[in-house]
Amino acid sequence: MTTFQMLDGGNSEAQDRLATSFLLAQTSPGLATTGVLAGLAVTQTTTASGAVLVAAGAAPVQASVGTGVALLVNDTQATLDVFTANPMGGLPRNDVVAFDSITKANITIIGTPNAAPTDPTVPATACALARLRHAASATTIPTAKIDDLRVFTSLALGGAWTAYTPAWTNLTVGNGSQVARYTQVGKTVHAAVNLTLGSTSAIYGAVYVAPPVVASATYPVSHALMGAVSMFDTSAGARRVGGLFRSATAVHLIVADGTQLSATTPWAWAVGDIISLNLTYEAA
Repeated sequence: MTTFQMLDGGNSEAQDRLATSFLLAQTSPGLATTGVLAGLAVTQTTTASGAVLVAAGAAPVQASVGTGVALLVNDTQATLDVFTANPMGGLPRNDVVAFDSITKANITIIGTPNAAPTDPTVPATACALARLRHAASATTIPTAKIDDLRVFTSLALGGAWTAYTPAWTNLTVGNGSQVARYTQVGKTVHAAVNLTLGSTSAIYGAVYVAPPVVASATYPVSHALMGAVSMFDTSAGARRVGGLFRSATAVHLIVADGTQLSATTPWAWAVGDIISLNLTYEAA
């Protein structure tokens, strides 16, 4: 395909399906994440029977790059009969309920009866919704035998997580190992940092770190909780948790007892010790 405009009168169905794929969360460029946008929970019938109920909802399914996405919609609760066509015999069986883009319907993928049954394969053209674990000779499918397999996806409201280098105060990473990533969706910023200290890492005062995106001024200095910090002493196997609070220009790391993370708090830091941060806040 060449360049084109979505929903133009001259488009083919394939073009508009391909365009739709870019509106959804991506596993790679041009490949939408197969999953559930909303609903589609599988439950027992009012009185357990040989059928199950599939709630209203929607699921995008894209088998491969370039094929375009099938946006499947179940607009009202549906009843899916399982046992009439595939009754149980003398061995247990696992089935999988899926939303199928080929038949454009909710389907049951029938497993192989076995003393220790495994799940049947869900094709790339379908979205798994639930596992049904049938006992030998079962005639009903109760709630206790239904496992939720839904993996949720979303619209592509934000970009992929991006690596960044945190600006620390009173902490030198040196030859330590640091992984830091963030994403911004509108005015909401999510960030995660994991730092393992090395032999040339150093902490020499109360530790601050700059957020990857400037925080909104509506956050009160020293009082607004912006996230959590986890600290691990590798040699002692000890762990502490605390909060991240906004300072005038950065974020300070507070241990659970209210003191600030420093060279000796909550312990004297050494090679292999770990500091992990998770931030969620409003951007300026």
